[in-house]
Amino acid sequence: SSDGRYLSGMQSLHLIDSIVEVLELLGRKIETLNPLNFTDLSVRSEEFFRGILNRVLNLDLKNINIDEPSALAIDLGDVEGELAIQVTANGTAKKVKDTVSKFVERGLASQYRRLVILQIASEGGRKIRDICDPKIFKFDPKKDIWGKKDLARKISGLSVEALESLRDYMRSEVPSLFGQSG
Repeated sequence: SSDGRYLSGMQSLHLIDSIVEVLELLGRKIETLNPLNFTDLSVRSEEFFRGILNRVLNLDLKNINIDEPSALAIDLGDVEGELAIQVTANGTAKKVKDTVSKFVERGLASQYRRLVILQIASEGGRKIRDICDPKIFKFDPKKDIWGKKDLARKISGLSVEALESLRDYMRSEVPSLFGQSG
């Protein structure tokens, strides 16, 4: 019935709203605290976003920083999915260039076909050209730099069940960020 679709649509909208609100709050908190050298939240958010991305993209991302401290250019990796992700609060063009050049220098392009830079606080760097030699590694700043809006777009495509699971995961990880509405 059309009533069921409407209720399901409203439920999705409510879930997406509470999930996006938490992502926004977390991004703002990190942006405010990092310059004060309170980087704990930033570091812990790698693991938090690993859980989110695994649920949203149906991946098996591992925290590479724990396994290989030498893989400084990336935080998360799914070898089978050939995807590497750098989670960063720093959305500067310099950070993007440094990440891509370290990724290439360390030979990570042989393990991962794609590098995504997830900017969880400030966003930028999408207009950079010629980041690296495309014969060695193709990095498209317009497609491979994701901000909170890009993540929200991917989240909005999830089923009600997947949204509920994601909300429950987020609520268990950062209960303080869920208000009365979540």
